[in-house]
Amino acid sequence: MARKEVLFVTEASGLVQNIQALDKFENQICVFKGGSSGSHSLCFVGDTYVLSAEKNKPLIQVWSLNRVSQQTIRIVTPAPVLSLAVDPSGSFCAGSCGEKILIWQLSTGHLVKTVTRHYQDVTTLKFSDCGGFLLSGGGEGAVNVWLLSDLVDQIGGNQVPEPHFSFAHHAVAVADIWIGFGGSRSRFASCSGDQTCNLYDLTSGTLLFKLIFDVGLKCVTSDIIESSLFLGSVDGRIFQVNLHPPPRVVECHITSESEELKKKTFFGHTGPITCLTVSRDGTLIASGSTDNSVILWDISSKNRLRTFLQKGAITNLKFRLMSKNMERDTLKQSHVIASFKRQYEDNPCNIAEVVMASKMIEENVTLDDVRETPGNPSVPELQNEIDELKAEKEMLYQICVKEVLNKCNSDAKKHQKKKKKKSP
Repeated sequence: MARKEVLFVTEASGLVQNIQALDKFENQICVFKGGSSGSHSLCFVGDTYVLSAEKNKPLIQVWSLNRVSQQTIRIVTPAPVLSLAVDPSGSFCAGSCGEKILIWQLSTGHLVKTVTRHYQDVTTLKFSDCGGFLLSGGGEGAVNVWLLSDLVDQIGGNQVPEPHFSFAHHAVAVADIWIGFGGSRSRFASCSGDQTCNLYDLTSGTLLFKLIFDVGLKCVTSDIIESSLFLGSVDGRIFQVNLHPPPRVVECHITSESEELKKKTFFGHTGPITCLTVSRDGTLIASGSTDNSVILWDISSKNRLRTFLQKGAITNLKFRLMSKNMERDTLKQSHVIASFKRQYEDNPCNIAEVVMASKMIEENVTLDDVRETPGNPSVPELQNEIDELKAEKEMLYQICVKEVLNKCNSDAKKHQKKKKKKSP
């Protein structure tokens, strides 16, 4: 049976819960209590953990995704985290503290790199679907594209790498970044309060086109086939812009009062739109606002299907397939999270080699740095499991060989019988 899709919601008050998981019928599936989440800070580590950065506090909250007796980890950071992102493999976490970008290795908590290339606060961070690129938007209006292999490279110590691409097409702070599917061949978009949305090609680093509105923009997203961009504005409207066919000019001016755009506009919120997310089938879009509401829309008709009222301003929304752990009472762990180090450590001892993006990288990983958390299997247990799997593999191999040999012998006997019948 296919797993159903769940809407994860965070709001700023933290009076009842920090994160809640809802289905499309407003049924509450799971809640995660403790604190309140800031914008651009909701992340997932595989099907094991959900993370969010505490608003205005140097703290990251971690919850296990099982249904009951959830593990809760509180990770202290050097400063309040403004934006948080985890790569798809669940190996590295990127967080912004002021104008700095910090890269941690999740399994050991090592602070791998500290990057300072923005001149004002880093407002948003996004990983590509392949995990090879990290995108950052800053308060000065710059958008930088980083190679993850450069950010986790330990050969040069904590030397700051140069961005793979850098763009300065916004006049004020970057409000949000969206990146599509396709790895290094994907497209990405950025929006800002300067009333513009820019679409870029990640392969060549070129600006494909710029959309200029008559109202400030707060967030941007797209459907899974990337046929439309959805843009949330400061006045509570959501604009849909078709990407097939794309605009024929680099700069495209769009008037929100035009009849054509009104047909593709969602009306319903009374405050600025803070976050948007589209369902995997591309039929629904959920929007959050400072008016303390989440609205679920039908994209084709622009009709409001449901309204979820919350206690505070909505800070994060995310459609996601329901984790199998959310149906279990006990956690089945596939990833490990250790407490994050606050300072960079250059320890040449016990170095493990990691191959990433066709480049050899040296990672400072020691067994002493791996924090044992409750529920984590020990090394002897893991070794026993490996031995059992090897034994099962050997047994399956012997069975397969026996079956193949029996089949060959049977075919040979049949062939001999046919020959005898044909012979005079």
